[in-house]
This record gives sequence, C-alpha cells and structure tokens, in this order.
Amino acid sequence: MESFKKLSIQVGLNGLSFCVLDSVNNEIIDHGGHSYDAEQTPYLLSKDLKSLLEKHNLIGSSFEDILIIHRTNNSSLVPKALFSKDNLQDYLKFNATITSNDSVTYDDLGSLDLVNVYTPFSKINELISEVFSEFRELHNSTVLLKTFLKQNREPGPHCFVHLVNQEMEVLIMNDNRFLLYNQHTISTKEDFLYHILFSLEQLGISLDEVKLRLFGNSKEEERYLEIARAYVHDVEVIQPINPTVDFSKIPKGALDFAILNSF
Repeated sequence: MESFKKLSIQVGLNGLSFCVLDSVNNEIIDHGGHSYDAEQTPYLLSKDLKSLLEKHNLIGSSFEDILIIHRTNNSSLVPKALFSKDNLQDYLKFNATITSNDSVTYDDLGSLDLVNVYTPFSKINELISEVFSEFRELHNSTVLLKTFLKQNREPGPHCFVHLVNQEMEVLIMNDNRFLLYNQHTISTKEDFLYHILFSLEQLGISLDEVKLRLFGNSKEEERYLEIARAYVHDVEVIQPINPTVDFSKIPKGALDFAILNSF
C-alpha cells in the first residue's frame, strides 16, 4: 500500500528528535525526542532512538520518504571545482580527527557550487537501514544553507545565528549571496559576540548595515540578544519554518530548526 507519510530524524551527541508529516494535509501528526545534559556515544544514541521509535509505534510502519539529519562538528564546505569523491577524508583531516574506518559522505549544495563533506553517525544509519531499509541523509548545515538561500529574499547583508545548547552556527549572506558558514562551541555570551563580530569584520561588513537574526533553542537567548543589541543596530529573534507545513500543534522549542525545515 502506498504511504503518504514522511519521517524526519535528527541526531546529535546532545540529543535526538523526529517528526512524522502527513504529506496529504501537510501537517505534523507525530513527534518526539530526547535531550541530554552531556554528550552521548553514538551507540547509546542508536539505542535511545530505537526505543523512541518503538514507543511511538513507528517501526514496521511504511513511509514514502525517510530522512536522517546528522548534527556533527566534522564537516567541511568544499568548492565543487576542487571536489573529488576519492578524497573525502582529506577534506576533513585538518578540522577533525579522522581514522581510516570512519564513514565519510557528502551533500551536493547545487547552485552554491559547494559540496558539504561530513562524517555521519554510522550507528544511526545502520539502525535505520535495519528497521526501514531505504533512507536519505543530510548534514544539519546543509538544511540551514538551503533554507535561507530559498527563504531569505531581503537585500543587504544578513547574519543568521543558530543557537543550540553550547553550539552556534553562523551563516552570512549579502543580497542572498552566500559568504560564510562556520560552527563554534561557546560557553559565554562573550564567546557568542566574538564569533559574530570577528566574522563580520573579516568580510568587511558594517555593524550599522547588517541584519542579525537569532534563532534556536538556547536557554541563554535573552542574554545573547541583550549583548548583541549593544553592538548591532538591527537584531531580531526569528523562528524560520517551512511555510507550507502546519506546525500549529507543535509546542515552541519542541523541534529543532533542521527538523522544522526538512520537508
């Protein structure tokens, strides 16, 4: 029987979540997740994900599409002109410790002429392959880049900052043209401010001209907002979501940005 449901799963060392889309009515019909105070091993993540899928009676269900979103720090954007499938590990070895046994894959970013090379969670892929067979995978940053290149049509420089726990992602665009993407680990509001100001300075973007947009699930959002407004004139908190999907039944903060924009 043909299914009209889509399953999207996001996994990171600090948490995992999923949601199910009714693709006929374009509404979320199920969702769930776990968050952790400390980073977990991929093995424990796969066990927790299996338990979560069993709890929601999803194992054995049929889906027209299954997507795994990997939130890992081991990723690198490579110009398509310099990309070769034979050199995947080489693109990551300067930013991370990679062994010959590590799985490395990539996302083609199409019109950006970039390829996103990263290490997926192999244990998660093995689990989903075992219980569902076929699936697609993307890196978290791929979803972020594609979302804002599609949704943001305002002219001028924009700095989008995604905050999740002790991590921040920085995406800078000008007139909808990609300029920079970086991931950082932060522990103070001064760390947060430094990475923004340094990135803008390196690109020669004025603090009076840039539109700074913050989003995510950080508990420190108000503190970050306060310090950002002391330096940047135009600062707002946004909640970017896919406008074609009905998320009205989902509590605010229950699902991460990538899940909300994965369909």
